[in-house]
Amino acid sequence: MIHNILIFVASIGIAFAVAGWLYYSQKRKSPKGTQLLFALRFISVFALALLLLNPKWKKQSITDYKPQLIVAADNSLSIKSIGADKMPKEIIARIKKDPTLSKKFDIQYLTFGNDVKVGDSLSFDEMETNFSPLLTQLNDIGSTFEKHPVLLLTDGNQTQGNDYSYFKSKNPIYPVVLGDTTKYADIAITQLNVNTYTFLDNEFPVEILVNYVGNESVQSQLTVFKNNQKVFQKVIVLDSKKTTENLSFFLKADQVGNHYYTAQLSPLNSEKNTRNNRKDFWVEVVDQQAKVLLVSSFYHPDLGAIKQSIERNKQRKVNLSIGGIKDIKLSDYQLVILYQPTSNLGSLIKDLITAKKNLFFITGSKTDWDYLNKNQTFFVKKTTQLKEQYRGVYNENYPNFTLQDFAIENLPPLQDLFGEIEMKTQHDILLFQKIGNTQLESPLLTTFSTTQNKYAILFGEGLWQWKMKSKLEKQSFEPFDQFINAIVQFCNDDTQVNPLKLDFNKLLYSNQNQWIKVQYFDQNFQLDTRAQLLITFSDLQTKKSQKLPMVLNAKAYEAIFKNLKPGDYSFKVNVEGKNLSQTGSFKVLDYSAEEQFTSAQFDKLNVLAQNSEGTAVLSNQIDLLLQQLAQNPNFKNIQKSTLTTTPLIDWKWLLAIIIVSLSSEWFIRKYRGLV
Repeated sequence: MIHNILIFVASIGIAFAVAGWLYYSQKRKSPKGTQLLFALRFISVFALALLLLNPKWKKQSITDYKPQLIVAADNSLSIKSIGADKMPKEIIARIKKDPTLSKKFDIQYLTFGNDVKVGDSLSFDEMETNFSPLLTQLNDIGSTFEKHPVLLLTDGNQTQGNDYSYFKSKNPIYPVVLGDTTKYADIAITQLNVNTYTFLDNEFPVEILVNYVGNESVQSQLTVFKNNQKVFQKVIVLDSKKTTENLSFFLKADQVGNHYYTAQLSPLNSEKNTRNNRKDFWVEVVDQQAKVLLVSSFYHPDLGAIKQSIERNKQRKVNLSIGGIKDIKLSDYQLVILYQPTSNLGSLIKDLITAKKNLFFITGSKTDWDYLNKNQTFFVKKTTQLKEQYRGVYNENYPNFTLQDFAIENLPPLQDLFGEIEMKTQHDILLFQKIGNTQLESPLLTTFSTTQNKYAILFGEGLWQWKMKSKLEKQSFEPFDQFINAIVQFCNDDTQVNPLKLDFNKLLYSNQNQWIKVQYFDQNFQLDTRAQLLITFSDLQTKKSQKLPMVLNAKAYEAIFKNLKPGDYSFKVNVEGKNLSQTGSFKVLDYSAEEQFTSAQFDKLNVLAQNSEGTAVLSNQIDLLLQQLAQNPNFKNIQKSTLTTTPLIDWKWLLAIIIVSLSSEWFIRKYRGLV
């Protein structure tokens, strides 16, 4: 304040001095009207000085804010399924008519189910209930010193997200429990585990977990159906002490193709909800399993690493033979891997070449190179008895396949005998050798083909170290497994890569979306993202079809289908401009997790209320709860003070005064001939 007074005094002094010097400092007599000109110049200089010195005024204002009352209503299907869909609408209407609440609170309305929405429109058609997004958003309202009550209208049944009863809220939550809280006896299939792929004439395992809620001893019969025919049946007895039963059994895979099964529990006499007594599952049966023979004269850690990686693909089976191949029928195998061949193998290599088998050679420090050089004509290596460490360098121009997510440069070196490699046939190098910092033109890993066969050669042992390194860096064996299977994929003549690779759910529920993803490979087995893919989608019940383009997303083409009704569907994917297509089919089941509930969860909602210093009530106690909220002294108006600073330079009228006063002075002086 004193600062502004000094500015005013200084501005007056400056203006008086300038105006006085201009009009009264001359010795001659001042003309008539000098006082007016003096006043105008004084005003102009005074205003200009104020602008230059720019004093500031501070103003403090206080505003009252009412606390918010958040009314969040559950809009999920479970509210309707338990017959409580009228209650939340009546409660919201009651709140809107209450003048005491409107006077005390700023009332905000939300609905939640799959996500959170602003408003009070309720349709009870949300197919999932997730409390996590709602509670997280509510925690962002207010602060440590501001409490905003939350009125939660729900049955407490949850199908997604973290358990809400453990949530720590800084705002008090008042759950209003909708629906019947009575617990009914119930038996359900809570989990079903099965491998989705198996092979013809195999028996595949099925594991089913049955759970019972109730006090009496009950008996139910579990039956598994395939095309309405019973394939498994067992009686289950449970009571209040033994509430779970874990059943494991095997089913026969006797036909190729996709097969759908239904596991069904017979209902209890007093059971109210029988929809959770059923689980559907599917299994794809393939007609054959590609067999790989892994031959070595001795045990080595590489053998286990190779075998495990190849068998990650459930359509491949590896037989390990150590020291010989007696009683082994070579015609059963599509690929033979020869690990560090020695003379103990006898005429095996020549027999395999004569039988036109695909071969994968892996050499190392124990390889008998004299034997290997004499028994095949594809390559020769002149070695010494010195061992050498070889790193790999990826050949970007390798044409047959790519190595994704496999950082060759970070891998440990492989070990082999030092020597010069001479390839006797045309080949494609995938990895070049590197010793120290010197890259060689010799191959570490190369592939080649003849008219009827494919071959691969890896000049080095120590693959198990590559596998461990993959695990350390990627927290997964997947990159190494993909590397090994890429080589096997190339060599295995019976495993052809379809240019179109489909990925979709073959069994889903009516509340789920169907994502169909397609990867398109060119002739070099590389992903082609330049093509146009079209999908023809058919409803087998209505016989209606629709054709639409697929959208390229990352490294796959995608199409999504929503709101599918229960039934059977098929689709066909075509590459535009090429005679390439792939078909698929799936089944949609009539199921909703929201319809599995028979009662409200009062206990869990009460825990949530207690953790937030709130209170859980039943729907018939809403009037008492609203009265308590209106009278609660903890929810008061919040006063917030605002300090605003206003500089004089923002006052536009001051500039107008300067312009008017200077203009008036100039015109008067001009009129009197003083200019």
